[in-house]
Amino acid sequence: MNNIDQAISELKKTLHNEKLIQEYLSLKNIVDNSLELKKMREEILALNKKNEMGLMKALKDKYDSHPLVINFNNVKEEVNELLNEIKREIEHL
Repeated sequence: MNNIDQAISELKKTLHNEKLIQEYLSLKNIVDNSLELKKMREEILALNKKNEMGLMKALKDKYDSHPLVINFNNVKEEVNELLNEIKREIEHL
């Protein structure tokens, strides 16, 4: 294993142990496996295929305003900011 591979491995371990990353993964699992949210996603897709945009938008708005989805999206944004910060640091090496 060369130095870059070792540094990447250590970064992955560090990120995986980060509280923010753990929260993200936990929320992603909950959102992905929520029967209620899964049903809504399926209905949104079905309405889109039927070209029923008004109903689809209303259901998508309801989905996007679900507390779990809001929380997940907020944490996802924080994770993206962290990853972008890491990217910027790497680019300056």
